[in-house]
Amino acid sequence: MHGNQGLRFSYVRVFEIVAFLHGCRGFFMYLFLFSPRIHAATSNANNINNKIQKGLNVKQEIIAQVNAFFIQTLDMDAACVVPEAELKRDMGITSVDAVAIASFVQKTFDCTIRRSDIRYILTLQDLYDYIEKNGTW
Repeated sequence: MHGNQGLRFSYVRVFEIVAFLHGCRGFFMYLFLFSPRIHAATSNANNINNKIQKGLNVKQEIIAQVNAFFIQTLDMDAACVVPEAELKRDMGITSVDAVAIASFVQKTFDCTIRRSDIRYILTLQDLYDYIEKNGTW
């Protein structure tokens, strides 16, 4: 094997070793360091599962949150916020609005819109689809 090609450790495996070597102190260190991350991931998954069980699928949730952002934050008329609306031509989205949209998508859906993909997001439907494909669920 060349270099570290065969050596792959997960955080869980490393902390299992630490817990073994340090007894309870290692276990508490594991809980302290990873409990918030595990709780956040579990909480997010539970929220999505609860919404799906209540009859809302992920796509509907994306549409609801994105539409609410456009209406409340960007002060768009609700009648204009439709899937086929073009962001620039129909909705008048400026570069400042685009930055706000990208920030909202990043914070809400843990989805970074790549520069190379911006040219493909022309309508609200394109934005919904991009978030569904690239977001974290």
